[in-house]
Amino acid sequence: RAVVTTGVGSSLAHARYLAWLLRTRAGIPAWDAPTASFVDPPGPEAKEQALVVFSQGLSPNARFPLAHVERFRAVVLVTSAGTDAPDRAGATRAAIERGAILVGMPCAPEYEVLLRITGPLVGYLVALRIANAAGAGVEAPPPNAVASAIEDAAARARQVFAGVDPRVLSDPIVFVGTNGYAALAHNLCAKVLEGMFLGWPNAVDALELAH
Repeated sequence: RAVVTTGVGSSLAHARYLAWLLRTRAGIPAWDAPTASFVDPPGPEAKEQALVVFSQGLSPNARFPLAHVERFRAVVLVTSAGTDAPDRAGATRAAIERGAILVGMPCAPEYEVLLRITGPLVGYLVALRIANAAGAGVEAPPPNAVASAIEDAAARARQVFAGVDPRVLSDPIVFVGTNGYAALAHNLCAKVLEGMFLGWPNAVDALELAH
């Protein structure tokens, strides 16, 4: 009857994207929840809910929801954690043995970096595929179109900031979106924090600005 999604770090962006797709495109009640909300067992309503857990490397904080696999109608674990890290692989196997459905992310876990490169994009694609399996009917853009869009955005950014005083980036950054898309900017905000060493930006919709 409903879907709850969760994740940590960049994976929270995937959880929010999936919940948004299910609500807006598939007509399924869905929302995202922080992994910390699963420290305590869920109530009896979980028996009518599906839980989707995103975690590229299956970090310890992402495992809280997996302690309650039996309480949900269904649990889907989206991860790329493999046999190269025994504790993570063991946690994955344990969740599967208790009934979780594994959906693999077709990319490396990228354990060695803080600012993950491949996983954030692949996670969005996996979320889109899950949503389409539930009836969202959203066509995924071809990979070359995604690559071109990223290259174009980088070129525009270099042009805009050419000659700009670097101190302009010391002010709080605000991302302004439309049509509610600002709610999906979590991963972009994380990249500013982790990659530019700046404060976490605000992300607001244009119509949310009261004055």
